Amino acid sequence: MAFQRCIEKKPIDTISLRDIAAEAGMSHPKLLNYFENKDELILTYVKYTKDYMTQHCMTWFITHNRKDYDSNLAYLNDFMNYVADAPEGELRPSAGRRTAPQRHDSDLRTGPLQRGDRENGDG
Repeated sequence: MAFQRCIEKKPIDTISLRDIAAEAGMSHPKLLNYFENKDELILTYVKYTKDYMTQHCMTWFITHNRKDYDSNLAYLNDFMNYVADAPEGELRPSAGRRTAPQRHDSDLRTGPLQRGDRENGDG
């Protein structure tokens, strides 16, 4: 998918419909026949990803019997590994990873809670 290839190259907030159209090998006006704006395209992609992953996860549970595992933890770990890492050859959408706004390290709080944080009502 052209949109997926674009979000693999750069942050979503810098991608335009023109970028997506070029990646798809079509004109911008032609893309506008399918999507009114970028938000509609993103929403469609996220819905597609949800439906795709729902179906594949259901299939995983149907084809993996809990009794074949030593514990619930082993069963769930195997499932989570499936979710995190697509099997070879599966071209799954990547909306979960790349459609959320990107954060900068400076936006994240790292390290232990500082005394001043508690005093300021932050902790």
